[in-house]
Amino acid sequence: MTNKLLDIVERITPALRRLHLCKVVYELLRMFVPQRNTKMSFAEAEQVLQTIHRGSDASNVIPEAEAKPLEYEEYGIAVIVPAYNAEDTIDDCLYSILSRQTLVNKKCCWKYSVIVVNDGSNDHTAERLQRYAGAIHVITQPNGGLSAARNAALDYLMDGQKPCPRYLMFVDADDRLDPQMIDILLQQRVEGGSVECGYRRVTRDGKIIDIQRPPHGFACGKLVDAELFHRVRFPVGYWHEDGIWTTLIAPRLTERRCISYYLGYLYTMTPGSITNSERNDARVLDIYWMCKRENDDRLLLRIPDTQEFYEECLDDVRRVVSQTWRLPECEAYIAAMMHEMNSARFAAYSAKDWRMRQIERPLRRGDLTGVVLAALLI
Repeated sequence: MTNKLLDIVERITPALRRLHLCKVVYELLRMFVPQRNTKMSFAEAEQVLQTIHRGSDASNVIPEAEAKPLEYEEYGIAVIVPAYNAEDTIDDCLYSILSRQTLVNKKCCWKYSVIVVNDGSNDHTAERLQRYAGAIHVITQPNGGLSAARNAALDYLMDGQKPCPRYLMFVDADDRLDPQMIDILLQQRVEGGSVECGYRRVTRDGKIIDIQRPPHGFACGKLVDAELFHRVRFPVGYWHEDGIWTTLIAPRLTERRCISYYLGYLYTMTPGSITNSERNDARVLDIYWMCKRENDDRLLLRIPDTQEFYEECLDDVRRVVSQTWRLPECEAYIAAMMHEMNSARFAAYSAKDWRMRQIERPLRRGDLTGVVLAALLI
């Protein structure tokens, strides 16, 4: 009966949100839905999650002793474009990057480079890239996924054999940039602060679906100091690899973040994208291994734990559970996160945000139904 009720809640939540009734309905249901606690131990939970994706102990952080000393080009910028089977989109993507307007500060000689990583494409991507010989640098490698492609570009730029561009920008091969985007972000960066802009979600034919403010946990649409990636790489083999921006990159910004509401990044929505296909896919649960690894990596980078980081962990639980609550493996995820959030590391923290408290309370006591109800409605 409880699962049927939760199913109804999930279906009507969009309407409740439009009517601003989610909080009211949540408070009513919380009093009547019976609590169901997990009896799964931490070891049992991790064993179940291992069947979805074997967790890796590999760090996303290069040890200090192994990081190559770098010389940075004061007026250098590199745009990194991973490409896998992108024959239908790579021309539009590269045209939008290469047709940029004149770079700011004409008194300085900006060195501008575009690094495209052909990540084992088996279509005509390689032939398309040959058209841009001299305008871009191409790295060809066996297919390893988005993170592996980005990492290959970072390794190339930071090999210690040549100066590294001062700034980096990531662009996906099926997306595009407004011609003025790089110029505008550079101007704002010169004035101080890390820069990130808003984006337009568009269809393949350019029809605007909606507009979004700058997303915090999204690597694209940002102009970032390359130094922040000197020792950091993207996690290979996992979904939501951009999560390192929130956990390992943003906390190390030494200057203010400049939020530009200029909608310069055109994010293409495609039917087969991870964003569109992740609901009810058990692989979403492997975000547990990412969180666990990134928590340890923060210590390697000497990033202190904060209240904001604690509540970001709770928000990850809310997002993952809302997508996967129907899956039997979701209980293992909740049990594992219950032990993680009750660990000595987080025991001293308590959610301040009302929404996060609704996730925190049932999570810490192992109440499966309470976590799901809060994840769906809050």
